[in-house]
Formats: sequence, structure tokens, C-alpha cells
Amino acid sequence: MLWFILALCGPLLWSFVNHIDKYILSRHLRGGGVGALIIFSCLFSIVIIPILIYLRPQFILVDLLDGAALLLGGILSAVGMLLYLLALQKEEASKIVPLFQLSPVIALIFGYFIFKETITVTQSVGVIVILFGAMIISMKRDINFSNRIQINWRPLILMSGSSICFIFHAILFKIGAIGENDFWLGLLWEHIGILFTGVFLFVFIGSLRRDFLNLFRFNSFPILSLNFLGEVFVLVGNACTAYAFLIVQVGLVLVVSAYQPLFVFIIGIILTYAFPKILKEDVSPRALVNKGIAVVVIIVGSFLING
Repeated sequence: MLWFILALCGPLLWSFVNHIDKYILSRHLRGGGVGALIIFSCLFSIVIIPILIYLRPQFILVDLLDGAALLLGGILSAVGMLLYLLALQKEEASKIVPLFQLSPVIALIFGYFIFKETITVTQSVGVIVILFGAMIISMKRDINFSNRIQINWRPLILMSGSSICFIFHAILFKIGAIGENDFWLGLLWEHIGILFTGVFLFVFIGSLRRDFLNLFRFNSFPILSLNFLGEVFVLVGNACTAYAFLIVQVGLVLVVSAYQPLFVFIIGIILTYAFPKILKEDVSPRALVNKGIAVVVIIVGSFLING
């Protein structure tokens, strides 16, 4: 059961981070938007890398192919996070996070067309169910059969791209870490890739760099502290999930990760009622029904695919 506890820690901690990210983006945009969060997140690896080097001082001796896989996995992880933040910028966390469950759908599609893998009837049903849930949660209007239903395609496209990045990140991490037979060494090279991405974004993407610099010009210490707390949660959640990947099949871990939309949904309701000045999601009866139905449908679809 160790793998289950580790796999559950990830989505639970990430759910809190989702709401922290949304709070910063919606309440403190003048101090830096998406650029502030993504570059801060990437540069946070400066804190982590020395600790991992202390644990694995022989890191430079890593096999070239394993190191390249881990570096690329770290870069894809950072790009996936950037696309997620762009989607979160204009939508509620409870509407964006469920779209992470597009990952198993995309993984099946890749497996079928690239690796000629077989898709079972149950998995096919799961794909349809998840896509249906994604459509529900992406509607521009609440379900109302007297009005024309429109789909908000922007978050769907961004989260599809984010899901693709995180799928290949998980695959590359497992390849590199198993190749070296060393979890901590894998984590070290992954964070080197993440740090490289942060430096690249800071140097070459002017709008993101300005967001990041504005974070220090305008935002107070509490906001920087929230960023730091969020990064700690992400680090612990990622480490738990990555270790779970090494213990059991990726599919089993993805099944447990499917609970993240439910955690985000519940936490969002609690925070909206308990601390409305901190977070305010749409908790009208119709909105709750729509989001609740979509979350349940998506979770069921994930179980069908990965179960």
C-alpha cells in the first residue's frame, strides 16, 4: 500500500497548489502574471539542485542517453506547467484541473497510432466518457437546453498540450531513472532541465521576464511566501508520484491521480465559503451541479482507461 499512499499525496498536494496559483493570478496580477509563477517555479530548482548534488555527487557520470532523457523530461515538465498556468489565468481551478485527465486519452491515442498498441472496448468507452466530461466542464454557459451550448476551446487546447508534455515527462523520467537505477539521480537531472527552461524563458521571453521582475517590485513578502509554499508542495508531490512510478505501473498511479479534480472541487467549495476574500469560485447550484457532474464523469472515465 506504500505506492497508493505516495500516489495519493501527489494529487492532494497539487490540489492546494492549484488554488494557490489561482489566488496569485487573480488577486495579484499587477505584481506578475504567468511569467512570475513559471519562472519562479523553474528557478526554485536552484534550491533543490545543491541538495541533490550532495546526495549524488557522482551525478556528472550519468549515462549520456539517460541524462538526455531526464533533461528533456524536466524541460517538458516546465513547458507543461506553463501551458497549465496560461489556461488557469482566465478560468477557475475546478474547471481547469479536471482537464489534466485528458492525459490517459492522449496516451492511448499515441500508443495506438505510434506503437500499434491495442485499445480495449472498456478503454474506448473510457475515452468517450472523459471527452464528454471535458466538453461539459468547458462549456461557456451552464447546461441550459434553452440556450445554445458553446465550448471554450482555449483551455481545452492549452490543457491538451500540457497533458502531452506531462505524459512524455513521466515516460522519460522512468526511462532515465530506471536506466541509472537511481531515483535521486533522476530527480537531480530533471531539475537541471527545469532550471535550464527557467533561464531560457527569463532571457528570451520578454513578457515573462517582465512579469517575473514585477513580482519583486510590487508584491509583498506574503505573496513570495505563497509561491515558496506552493513550490514545496509541488516538490513533495512530484517526488512522491515519481517514486510511485518506479514501484508500480504508470497506469496504476494515473488511476489514483484521477482524484485530483475531486480534491480541487471540494477544496474550492470550502475556501469559497470559509474565506471568500481569498478565493471565490462560482458555487451557484447550477454551477456546482455542472462541475460536479463533469468531475465524476471524468474520474469514471479515468478508471475505465487505467483500471
